[in-house]
Amino acid sequence: MTKCFNKGFLVLCLLVLFGITSIAIPYELSLSPFFSTPFDVVKESPKIYTRHIVRVNDTGFTPEVLTISRGATIEWRNERKKLPFLLLGVREIVSMKSSVVNPKESFIWTFENNGTFTYVDGVILGQSGKVIVE
Repeated sequence: MTKCFNKGFLVLCLLVLFGITSIAIPYELSLSPFFSTPFDVVKESPKIYTRHIVRVNDTGFTPEVLTISRGATIEWRNERKKLPFLLLGVREIVSMKSSVVNPKESFIWTFENNGTFTYVDGVILGQSGKVIVE
């Protein structure tokens, strides 16, 4: 006797029966045994993005120099007690401009290109940092 239904088909029938129209179904429970051509399911390898933290305090940026991979994200966290910061990219990354970031708030930027990028604080002059993207 052959098996007419698999778990995925049964789950799909129950979802339709109860009116649920949008749900993520694990691949193991999918209808892949019914549709087995190589073009039905395309599995992409997951992209892994890394987030780094730079702390902004009254003495500057910690770490002051950070080396990351292309595609990584940096989160600048304002750990100052009272003052905000305003992050401004210099030269090659002049497009990076945060709004005013108050204490306990953050600014996030993803680096898509290789290079060495310098940024400064527009509130406390003289504070700068560097990101090296490899």
